Amino acid sequence: MTKLLGSLAFAAMSVALTPTSGLAQEYPFQASITVAFAAAPNTGKVGFCGGPTGPDTYVVEAHGVGTSTLGFLSMTLQKTLYAVGLMQGCVTLTAVNGDKLYANYVGTEGAPDSFNFQSGTGTLTFTGGTGHFRGASGKVSFTGTFSGVETGSYLFEGIVSFHN
Repeated sequence: MTKLLGSLAFAAMSVALTPTSGLAQEYPFQASITVAFAAAPNTGKVGFCGGPTGPDTYVVEAHGVGTSTLGFLSMTLQKTLYAVGLMQGCVTLTAVNGDKLYANYVGTEGAPDSFNFQSGTGTLTFTGGTGHFRGASGKVSFTGTFSGVETGSYLFEGIVSFHN
């Protein structure tokens, strides 16, 4: 019995003395970001972050800015997609101090409406970061609206964790 109590006491002290830097800190993440983008047929068969490379795909690069629960962020996105359906790519979110959050982007896009707007939904999966965002992980849902004049807006909501 004494050995069992000693083992339990040791285990409790080990947990209590674990440095907080080894534990993930979760934060709610919400953001609104507006982008300008350029799209072109995917003649080079590029698949950003595992995106589609088929004959009816497009490549898109977008840049924008917005606000979030982590402060002001700029966004760079490279994705490949079908005109309607799967879209997949890589996202970098950059804070004003230069710290970066990296994520994979997967979603679906609907057909254009009568005003030539398309909407999409999907998920960002955080894969790391730099500075204060080092060790980032988590998933964030997004909705997006994209216009025929190459502008778009995104709303993000979810949880991000940092393992500093």
